[in-house]
Amino acid sequence: MIPLPEMQPGTEAPRPDAARSPAIVVITGMSGAGKTSALRVFEDFNYFTIDNLPPQLLERFITLCLAGSSSGASFAGMAVVIDIRAREFFEGLLESVRELKDTGYDVKIIFLDAKDHILVRRYKETRREHPLALPGEELKDALQRERTVLAPVEREADFTLDTSNLKSADLRRHVGNYITAERESPTTNIRVLSFGFKHGVPLDLDFVYDVRFLPNPFYEPELKGLTGLDAAVGEYVERASETQEFLARVDDFLAWIIPKFSDGGRLRLNIAIGCTGGQHRSVYLAENIGKALRKRGYEVNVVHRDIGK
Repeated sequence: MIPLPEMQPGTEAPRPDAARSPAIVVITGMSGAGKTSALRVFEDFNYFTIDNLPPQLLERFITLCLAGSSSGASFAGMAVVIDIRAREFFEGLLESVRELKDTGYDVKIIFLDAKDHILVRRYKETRREHPLALPGEELKDALQRERTVLAPVEREADFTLDTSNLKSADLRRHVGNYITAERESPTTNIRVLSFGFKHGVPLDLDFVYDVRFLPNPFYEPELKGLTGLDAAVGEYVERASETQEFLARVDDFLAWIIPKFSDGGRLRLNIAIGCTGGQHRSVYLAENIGKALRKRGYEVNVVHRDIGK
């Protein structure tokens, strides 16, 4: 990693021009989701990196990096991990990011997540303690409290990635693709989210599609315990004549509207597909919409919020 220069007392790096400021990436998310591994990818791409930075020191860190740049150091940007380990200081993250953006800095938030049972398994494998764990408490309770604290940050994220089924090489590839895409030209990052209406409608959405008009696999005994990721559920949903028409109409609309968001400088687009429980129809359709958008060349992250509930 490029060494940071020492700053003389009373000196400050100049405020950056918004159009010329180096990229600043804040990596956050659930404990055990792979944030440190993602940070190493940024370091390989010649970013200044630091792990477990209190958000109140973010501006100071940027100032030091910019001072190094003015002294001749060459770097692609800055990447920091700020997460729940900051404890009570973590609540200042969004405020710090907003203040930096208002000043002209180009700040992006990357949010890494994974299913609870995957996080539990990873903790058991490493024998680490969760930062919020209380004596004698089950890990799932600490994870739930962490999700509650992180929810506002996830809604503000520019890029989200579910690492549940990703191997180390897959994680490196996804993060590397994100960095490369950001360098070449800012494009609209799309998140397709499946959810169940009975668990509440997610916040901060651009488009919501209600698919409760389709036949519900929940009422088929052999399908009730499966999800939209299972072939049998997909075949059941596909048998409804409305399914293909719905997917075709959504694809046509998104093909028309997404470029307009991109041309307007919109870097994040949230699309939600909702059914009753968020386990069958919405999951299957979200996967299909994600595949269709990837074929059009978009970077898409598909998240199933309620699949395990």
